[in-house]
Amino acid sequence: MVQQQQPNPAHQRLGLAALVAAFAALVALGISAERRIDVAEVARETPRPDDVLLASFPKSGSHWARFLILRLLDEKLDALTFAEAERRMPDLELGPARQAFNRGPRGRVFKSHQPWRAGAIGTAEHRSVGGEPCAAELKNMDWSQCLCPNCPERWRRIIYMVRDPRATLCSFYKFQTQLGNVANTSSYADFLRMDESRYGFDWPKHVTSYLDAAADADVFFLKYEDLHSKPEATLSELATWLGTDVTQERLADVIRMSDRKAMQRAEEATGTPLFDQLYPDARRN
Repeated sequence: MVQQQQPNPAHQRLGLAALVAAFAALVALGISAERRIDVAEVARETPRPDDVLLASFPKSGSHWARFLILRLLDEKLDALTFAEAERRMPDLELGPARQAFNRGPRGRVFKSHQPWRAGAIGTAEHRSVGGEPCAAELKNMDWSQCLCPNCPERWRRIIYMVRDPRATLCSFYKFQTQLGNVANTSSYADFLRMDESRYGFDWPKHVTSYLDAAADADVFFLKYEDLHSKPEATLSELATWLGTDVTQERLADVIRMSDRKAMQRAEEATGTPLFDQLYPDARRN
C-alpha cells in the first residue's frame, strides 16, 4: 500500500490564487452544438453525489488526466484507446454524452471545459428569474453547451486540471489556428484580445471560478506541472481523494502506460474519434 500524504487544500488554493492574480495582471483580458435539446429534460439531469467531474480550461492536459484517472480507478485497465477513454469518461459539452448521463454504475466520471459559476444556465429556475442564455454571458460557447448536466455548480466532487497559463494559452492559440478559428496572420498578442482566447471565461476567471467553487464543493486541484515533476506523489494524493487503493507498483504502471510516448501511440492507433468527427479538416491545417 502506498503511504498516502493528504494534500493541504488551503495551500493548493493559495498557490493557485497567486498564479491567477499574477497572470491576470499580465493579460487584460466553444464548440457549436446546434441540435434540438429538451431544456426541461436536461434540467432534471442532476449529478449523483459520488459522480466526479474532470474540469479544465482547454489545452490544460485533460486528455492526459483522463487516461491517468481511468487507470487509477480500474487496476485491470491497461490497454486504453482514445475511443475507449471517451466512452468511459464522456465530454458533457456534447449531446451523446447527455443522452447516456442517467445510465451507468456508481462512481462515474465525466469531463468538461465549462467554467464553474452559480446559477445553472438553461434550467427552468435560471430562466424563471430572468437568467440570460449562455451566449449572453460566456464568450466562445454555444448556449446549449451550458445545459445540465454540463453545469458544474451542481457537482459536488470536481477535479480541476490547471496548467501554467503561458503554456496553456500558447497551446490554445495553436489549436484555434489549427481549427481555422484564428487567422494564420494573427499574432499571439492579437489572439489574447480575441474572444477565441476564452472558453466561457478567460483563463484567470475560469480558474478563479473553481477556486470559488471549493467553498461549496469538494475540489481537487490537479496541477499539470506536478504530474511532470512529482507524478508518484501527485497521483497518490489523487487516488486517496478518489477513494481508491493503489500499490506503488500500480502507480508506476499507470505513469508508464500514460506517458507521452504511450499517448502518442494510442492516438496514432485510433486517432481521437470525437475530435476527428467534429473537426474532420483540422489535422490537415
